[in-house]
Amino acid sequence: MWRMVTSPSYVTALPLRLQGPFSANGTGRVEVFHNGEWGTICDDYWGINDARVVCRQLGYKHAVKALQGRDVPHGTGKIWLHGIACTGSEKNLGGCTHRSWGSHYCSHDEDAGVNCSSTGKNRLLFLTTLSHQFGFRSKYSTGLAVTYFTNTIINEIDRGNLAGAIFIDFRKAFDTVDHAVLIKKMEMLGVRGVQLKWFTEYLSNRQQVVIYDNYRSDYYPVLKHCNVIMYADDTVLYFSHKDIKSIEAVLSEDMDAVAQWLQRNQLVINLKVYCFDTARRLAKEGNLSLCIQIGSDVIRSTTSYVYLGVKLDPTLNFGQYLHRTFKKTSSKMKMLKNLHSSLTVQSALMICQSMIVH
Repeated sequence: MWRMVTSPSYVTALPLRLQGPFSANGTGRVEVFHNGEWGTICDDYWGINDARVVCRQLGYKHAVKALQGRDVPHGTGKIWLHGIACTGSEKNLGGCTHRSWGSHYCSHDEDAGVNCSSTGKNRLLFLTTLSHQFGFRSKYSTGLAVTYFTNTIINEIDRGNLAGAIFIDFRKAFDTVDHAVLIKKMEMLGVRGVQLKWFTEYLSNRQQVVIYDNYRSDYYPVLKHCNVIMYADDTVLYFSHKDIKSIEAVLSEDMDAVAQWLQRNQLVINLKVYCFDTARRLAKEGNLSLCIQIGSDVIRSTTSYVYLGVKLDPTLNFGQYLHRTFKKTSSKMKMLKNLHSSLTVQSALMICQSMIVH
């Protein structure tokens, strides 16, 4: 039996916090503190009015988006609230109607989140940007993309799961955007009249290519099951499970949907499939091979892959990458040692920073 709880407007504010890799930037999973324990909020009926109240209480000026599903890093432990219903004018979340504390039928893949902003700018390009989009955004660096992905896979391996990943790299990404498709999408986003005509004429019979970043073409998710990390034109689809056949089925289904989207948008990709597992199981059973079916094509997993400059191995111990980095650094340090007598301290420092550190 559900019981609705309506809090008076003068109620003490519920302690809130954002959790996740980008919480410092105002994007993450919303958690509330109740009965001595932090817990999450179910995303059923979660909307922009709820996000406005959360962002306001956390000190942000604007709520860019209410996050749900795979846009929110999954929490653990208690799920405290369900059925939050804010009008958007409340000063804190404690003033919103909700079901009884702890009463829900949700799981942590339904945790609610927010994307908050401290600026008053119209962030049109970020309205469709998901929390897993890296690159061309402040504090969403290459290093963070690699760290977020590898940490996620390591956590799944620690739970005893296998993890499969598909690495997608758009072939000649900045040269293959179809101009007619681009103009159509700009019109769908609200570019009209003289502005649209200007872009149309500029792109007609020219060699230049304009890239409109952070636009999701469809109004429904292409992926049904996989998690995703994007950095510029490099995209990773990944899924973990104890059964390798389940991983193959999920990756194949979602990748087939991606392939259809690519075909509609006249884009070509390079594709690599990879499987991650524990060192103990690999030593016992050998390397596991993933077979991904995309239409009539079958793609088998590779034994190594360089992701954003970092060479990955099946157990993510980075042994090959560290060995290569050490070898490369050692040769440059040796060269610098041979030249040091002919260099000033400032010149040696500049060479070290440009050729070795970076």
